[in-house]
Amino acid sequence: MADQAPIIHRTIGSDLAPVPTMVAQLRTAVREAMNDRKVVEIPQYQPMTRAEAVLHHAQQVRAAWAASIALECLIFAMLCVLVVRAQFDRMYPPQDDQGTRVEVTTLRRAA
Repeated sequence: MADQAPIIHRTIGSDLAPVPTMVAQLRTAVREAMNDRKVVEIPQYQPMTRAEAVLHHAQQVRAAWAASIALECLIFAMLCVLVVRAQFDRMYPPQDDQGTRVEVTTLRRAA
């Protein structure tokens, strides 16, 4: 900026008609911008625990909440399917001629 100062002063004091007009408009715009400044109050920092942060900002992470709940429910659903399948295998064991050799051997061991 110090290198440009002589050029700026020569431009401001120029004899060309449009230059002083533009400088006056620029000064007016800068003054208006300076007057339009607003003081913004920044709230004081208040630390919070992780639980408070999760509860306070829950609306911002709805998709993450939905995905995590769906994953937890998926694990429970798979467990239920496995329990029901195991119960059916105990109630109705395959005959020797049904299923592959591995399935029949595994079910005989489980029984």
